[in-house]
Amino acid sequence: TNAGDGVEYKESIVFLPDVVIIGSWGRHDWGLNKAPKQVFTLQGFRDGYEDLIQRYQALSSHPKVFVSLPIPILNGQGDMPDEGVKTMDVLPTVNALANEHQLPIIDLYQPFFHHPELFKQAPDPRNEGEGEHVTDAGLTVIAKAVYAAMQKDLQGSGGSGGSAGAS
Repeated sequence: TNAGDGVEYKESIVFLPDVVIIGSWGRHDWGLNKAPKQVFTLQGFRDGYEDLIQRYQALSSHPKVFVSLPIPILNGQGDMPDEGVKTMDVLPTVNALANEHQLPIIDLYQPFFHHPELFKQAPDPRNEGEGEHVTDAGLTVIAKAVYAAMQKDLQGSGGSGGSAGAS
């Protein structure tokens, strides 16, 4: 898969956002359901992530792009493999790309690491209790982390807000 295959990607491009937040990464982001025979590689992840950054940076709206560190999969255990991939394995890649492109980082890894109470557990009414989807409390953690990163960036750049899109 590539960046253009992502859920709601085309809509986010047409929207011409002022702010883009890339993240968080999960098994669906490498197309496991869409392309079951596809094999995840760190190089493929890096290439796709960089492609996504460049696509948003090329928009005529020149959005401010933020990257987010991935939420540690499987109940916050960053070293637990999910379909053979560990969340902590992609951390250096996301950090390196943020550094190369001078993008602010939203840390969603540390707030969820070793916090299984922030993840939905079976049984749950929407059948999302597999330890990857977050609870309402987890959604609040994400919202606060995004807000804090945007406030920090705003204070550092002296810019003003606008419309926002997410991938």
